Order: sequence, then C-alpha cells, then structure tokens
Amino acid sequence: MSERWLFSCSTKIGMKSMSTRLFKKFFLIFSLLSIGFGVHASWLGPDRIIKLQEDNFAIGFRNSKEIRFYSPDFKMTGKASLGAVPTGHVTDSSCEKLFVTLNKPDKIVAIELGSCQIIDESPALPGVCSPVFDKEQKRIYTCNRWKNSISAFDANTLGQIWEVEVVRDPGSAILDEKRGVLYVSNQFTTEPASNEKVHTYISLLNVRNNGEIIKNIKMDSGYNDYKGMALSPDGETVAVVHNLAKFFQGTFQVEWGWMNSSYVTFINTEKQALQYIIPLDDVIRGAASPWSVDWTPDSQKLLVAHAGVHEISVIDLENITERMQFQGNKVSYMDQHDLMRQFRHRVPTGGNGPRQFIQSGSKVLVVNFFTDTLGVINLDLLPKTSNFPFPTKIETQVIELNSDYSLPLEGKGEMFFNDAMLCKQNWQSCIGCHPDARADGFNWDLMNDGIDNLKNTKSLLYSHQTPPAMVTGIRPDAEYAVRSGIRGILFSQVDEDQAKAIDAYLKSLTPEPSPYLVNGELSDKAQVGKEIFNDSKVGCYRCHYGSYYSDQNLHDVGTAVPMDTPHTKWDTPTLIEVWRTAPYLHDGSAATIGDVLTTGNQKQKHGRTEHLSNKELEALAEYVLSL
Repeated sequence: MSERWLFSCSTKIGMKSMSTRLFKKFFLIFSLLSIGFGVHASWLGPDRIIKLQEDNFAIGFRNSKEIRFYSPDFKMTGKASLGAVPTGHVTDSSCEKLFVTLNKPDKIVAIELGSCQIIDESPALPGVCSPVFDKEQKRIYTCNRWKNSISAFDANTLGQIWEVEVVRDPGSAILDEKRGVLYVSNQFTTEPASNEKVHTYISLLNVRNNGEIIKNIKMDSGYNDYKGMALSPDGETVAVVHNLAKFFQGTFQVEWGWMNSSYVTFINTEKQALQYIIPLDDVIRGAASPWSVDWTPDSQKLLVAHAGVHEISVIDLENITERMQFQGNKVSYMDQHDLMRQFRHRVPTGGNGPRQFIQSGSKVLVVNFFTDTLGVINLDLLPKTSNFPFPTKIETQVIELNSDYSLPLEGKGEMFFNDAMLCKQNWQSCIGCHPDARADGFNWDLMNDGIDNLKNTKSLLYSHQTPPAMVTGIRPDAEYAVRSGIRGILFSQVDEDQAKAIDAYLKSLTPEPSPYLVNGELSDKAQVGKEIFNDSKVGCYRCHYGSYYSDQNLHDVGTAVPMDTPHTKWDTPTLIEVWRTAPYLHDGSAATIGDVLTTGNQKQKHGRTEHLSNKELEALAEYVLSL
C-alpha cells in the first residue's frame, strides 16, 4: 500500500495546516500498523475462485474477508467487503447474483454482480460452507460443518427451507441436477478409532424430496479429509479427492506413501455406487493434499490442485482408464507407477498452497493461498511427455494479487504446517494427521512410546498452552513435539526458523464456538450439566479446571490395556472444542462423550458417573460439548 494512496484517502491538495499534517502522519502510521503490517492486510489469503460471464472471475480472500472481481486481463473491477470469512461462493443460473457463505458470523449473502454490492443476507448454521446452486428448484444447498447437516435456502428470499442431518463434518458437495441428487463428503468418522477398520461416508440426498437421505456410501477404511468434488461434463460420474490414512502401520518410515497418500474416487451417478479409485501420487514422490478437482470440458483430462506440493495435475484420464488393470475397483500398484508417469503432468502453480482453480479456454487459473498470487497455466503448451518424477517444465504466468504482500510469522507457520515439500519424498504435511490443526479421528502407532500401542490423534488447539504434549505426556511441551514431528513424521532435518513459525501458528489458534450453544450461551440442559460437572460426587472439575479445563497432569482413568505397558496414565486434554474431536480416550474407543461417561468409565476412575440417571448423563455430555 503506497503513501500516495493513504494520503488520497485523508487529505486534499493544498491543505497545509499543522493539524492536517499531524493527521496525515497519524493516519499513515495507523494504516501501516493495522493494514500494512497486520496479518489480515499484508496477507490477503486467496483460497476460492469462481468463473463469471465472459471470462470475468471473482476471488474470495480468507484473511481480508472480501470478494474481489476481475476482468479477463486480470484487472480488479470491483470489491465487496464481507465482514466475515468467505467459505464458498456460487452464482445463480443467470449469473446476476453471487451467493457467498460466511463464517464468524455464520450467514449467507447475495451480491449483485452488476454493482458488486451485498443486496441480501440471512443467518446460517454453524460452519456453513460450500454452497451449491440448483437451477431447477432455485435453491442453494449449503454444508454446515459444525452442525453435521445440509441446508436448503430459497435463492430469492434466502430463507432456509429444510435442514437434513448427515454423518459428520460435511465439507464439500456437488449436485447431479439430472437426477436431483446432492453428493456430500463427510470428512471424518463417527466410529471408534479402536476398530480394526475405520470408515467415512459419502452421503446422497434427494433434493427433490426435502433432502431425504438416499444412501451413505461407505468408503474404504482410512479415507478422510475430502476436499473438492466435481461432476463430469456428461453428468455420469462424480469425482472426489481425498487422503488415505494408513493408520494401521507403524510410523517408522514415510517412503512410498507409508503413512498418508492421495487418491481420487469416482462414483457412477446412474448406479449411485463406487466406480473406481486411482492414486494421485507417483511411487517415489507424493502429491499431497489434493484440494480441488474438475474435468476439462471435453472430458479428456482431469485436473487436480495439490495444495501440499504446489502443483496442478493434468491427467489424461481416457488413456489411463483404458490401460489400467483394476483389482476390484482399485488400480494395481504397478499401474500407478507405469501409467501415471506416462499420462500425467505435474505443473507448478507459481506459488505456495494452490486451492481452487477455474478454466478459461485452454488456460487454468489457480489461486495460491500463501503467496497472494494467481497462477495461469496454458494447457496447450504442455509437452507430449511428462518429466517424471519431476514437475513438467512449462512457464506458469504469475499474477500478483497483493502489492503489499508480507507473510507474518504465524502465517509462515501455517504455510510450513501445510507444506509437504518439507517432507521426505513430499508424501505428507502436518495436516495429514492434523487437518485444520485439529485431529483426524484415527489411532496411530507412533514410535515415541513403543510399538503396537496405537494412540488417538490429539487436536493441537492449546497444545502449547497445556504441557506436556502427546497422549502419554512423553514430550515435555509442544515446542519439543513440533521438532520431534518434523524429524520423526516428516523425516526431515529441523529448520529452527520453520519450527518457531509453526509454534507461532499453533499458539495463534482460536476455538470455534460450539454448535451446542444457544445464541452464544449454554442451553438450559447444559446449565444442568454444568452443575453436575462441578458436583463433588461426580468430580469432573478436579482434573478439568481453569481456563483450558485441564490440570496438565497425567491420570490413570482405567482405560489402559496390556499393550499400553508401561504407560497407564494419560495426559488430561483440554475440553475446549471437544465437540469437534471425536472419538475420545487415549485409544479412541469412545465414539461419543456419552460413551466416555458410561462404557468408557467402567472402573469409575474417570469421574464417578454410575449413580447418574440417563437424563443427567445427557445433560453432563451437553455441557462438555458446549465448551
């Protein structure tokens, strides 16, 4: 941001009074502090892009909380300040309105594209995101992550028509308009992590019948963290990109995708069933964090943005599917090696953290979240053969979206936390097990406390404020754990500057308000639960107290099994945002807080709850889930 721009906002030519000069100096200093050097102004954070009419487009910025509009020659033509974080956008059928979902506060707004002005808004449910427009019904469907539900809104009034519960944490959706079916990805499991297999689901909703659940497609064990979804041009196939967590394997190596790997799953819309699944990684180099996906208009190629390695995959889908040998609906390991290297280009996006992209003729425009840039890739310039295992050599045009760009320390930490280039062979970043710096819901066999004793992933919210770290408390603090994770999970050398930045990012995390709150306050039921929580006969408060609801000590709560030896005591976790971190206990054996209080507390070492009625147990769980 230039001084000339600052002064033009506050002065007129010729004003020479002392008060005006002092005001100009004050305004400049204030602007630089609050805008030039602040997190949200120096780093805008573009993470969403949508194509408009005549190759115009709009970009949503997380940190500056705005939508900017651009012409085909990349000039900004307008801006809409939102006052909340944009979490998705979609146009109506005539491309006259842009509907944007927002968090903090949660709402949906309508922007008139002609004026770039907000013309209507309506409250929405917690965690609202990923809107989808239905041309036939003139409705908008939204994912409500924290409410585990899908809502339908009237596109004319923005009034909610219906809400339907799905499985857990719906993060993306795509509409098969031909059949009136909404496909919804549920990012995390509702099953105990102690099960031998742990599943997530794709929900299918009949939007012509008030969102009635048609079925939940069970995905293979370990599939999680679904991001983008796309419908093929012929409407016959849905594609969804996701991670595969191989939690059943000891974390003693990372090569060949030993812990995490990336896949795209295809669903046949006629049969409403899994069609086939293909890997996105190369055998000796990962393609971590697939974020968005789409077909080219001719259906010949599939495009995938990989946020962890800063590339776009251009996959010759027709050639690959013709030649691949399938074992059931999966591709054989050797076909992954032989065919992906022949018929897939991996193209750098010209920045760090590519999220969403659009297509404009032969060009792909992708927003780079951590560098405030737009990468422009011309598919016509791709060579006939790839540069396996390295990125294809092609010039990517880079458009700066922020002339005042400067990444603050916690922003650098978030970037490193998401960057699989820091990992040996680029297979994973920290979000492989800690999406959004929380928990993936799986048990992992880490090497820091023995072998064959899997422990449930902990959220990293307040990890630095509540030492020790890890379920067993084996790390003295989170700073130690961060550096151990770089060495023992990413299998890389520790760069202290990077580690300090990750520390700063994790310390900056703030909790999402619980969806169990009513207008920001405890419900009547939770108020009853609070009294039970603080009842000396129950005793929850003895270990869960203070600002973080943790005494930061280890306790034997009666859940240890022989395989846990020599560990029998577990770190007291914070209860803040516990509604978001199921399953529970050190081994993830409790699918719900209700299970923690009952079947997970047989020995009555985790507070005394055996005398409580079902109604009291429900009230206690409601209070804990409201924190």
